[in-house]
Amino acid sequence: MLSIAGGTIAAQSQPPVIICPPNAVLTCDVEPQTAATTITEFIALGGAASDDVDAIGDLTITSSDADNGGTNCPGDGRVVNRTYSITDTDGNTSSCTHTFTYLESTLGPAITSIQLTSFVECADDANGWPSCGLWRLDARGRAADDYDLWSF
Repeated sequence: MLSIAGGTIAAQSQPPVIICPPNAVLTCDVEPQTAATTITEFIALGGAASDDVDAIGDLTITSSDADNGGTNCPGDGRVVNRTYSITDTDGNTSSCTHTFTYLESTLGPAITSIQLTSFVECADDANGWPSCGLWRLDARGRAADDYDLWSF
């Protein structure tokens, strides 16, 4: 396609130039930022785009996410790759990938809500397998509830 720019005729043969926003490291309770749907939003996120003939406002942008589904447990970190594609008016397209990597948890589970009148007891059962239970005492110090937390 031929474009007239500044009184000259230019052939559009090069795809747009695209630079993705910086990659990000996130914690487990944070979702990746919303994907840009306009070139202006893309630039505001830290990306850059240009074209040899078209004005920035004439470029179109699309995106798609690929999530590896990780749990953020050690050895299973979540990674989201967002691919942005920018297309000029002649149909030339360039792409880049914006990566969101989640920090893997290094802590095991924590019991945070056992009442002061509760306790956990673990012992081996008759077969030598560990078994744990939770007991909660009532106001008189008697067992009010008991729960089998786990046993093998």
